[in-house]
Amino acid sequence: MNQTQLISQKLTCLFETGEPKLSVASVENLDDGRGYTCGWAGFTTADEEVVRCVEEYSRLVPTNNLEPMLEELRHLQDEGSDDVSKLDEMNFPTHWKNAASTQEFQHAYASVVERIFGQPAQEHIDDLGLKLPVAYAILFDSVIQHGNDDDPDGLPALIEQTISNAGKPSEDNEKVWLLAFLEVRENTLKHPHNHDTAAEWRESVSRVEALVNIVNDNPGLEIPVQVTSSEHDEEIS
Repeated sequence: MNQTQLISQKLTCLFETGEPKLSVASVENLDDGRGYTCGWAGFTTADEEVVRCVEEYSRLVPTNNLEPMLEELRHLQDEGSDDVSKLDEMNFPTHWKNAASTQEFQHAYASVVERIFGQPAQEHIDDLGLKLPVAYAILFDSVIQHGNDDDPDGLPALIEQTISNAGKPSEDNEKVWLLAFLEVRENTLKHPHNHDTAAEWRESVSRVEALVNIVNDNPGLEIPVQVTSSEHDEEIS
């Protein structure tokens, strides 16, 4: 992992958890239609991330307490369901937290972060021809929160809307384009198509404010990165 990737992960972790420590142990039902949200990157049981993490962990440690839950986790992913009642019966939160203390589980989590979020963010950056380190931080954070699916709130839709508003980015206008993208993202957070996420997303607009300040003040993500918004006043290094 290079410095840009590490700073970007810590930045998203700060937005997601309130501190830049990349902890994978948290498990919480946010009542946002996605079941349990797990770890700093916000893996959810209604999507693929938790399934992929448990699969990778089980590849590294074939006998573990999460592996018997894979059938239910795959069902929840297939249905996009937030029903965690069976997971509660199997004591999923406790077993997740216990597994999170192991190096194998932390490795599994990190590999899924890169595969599901890091690689798509980099692919969009390459397609758009973006060069500034802050571009990776912005698109990585966006794919974490918005996903990379073809829905109206997803990262591809945000990029498409930004191109419609501001044209394609170029070397001469990259900062302007990124600010236009963040404007589109802020509007989506305030008015998402998915009403299940509306309340939580409206409360997270400050992360866009913080990213705007970084674009203007430190687009190279030079350490320490000052994170400033109505909700943040932190340094990341």
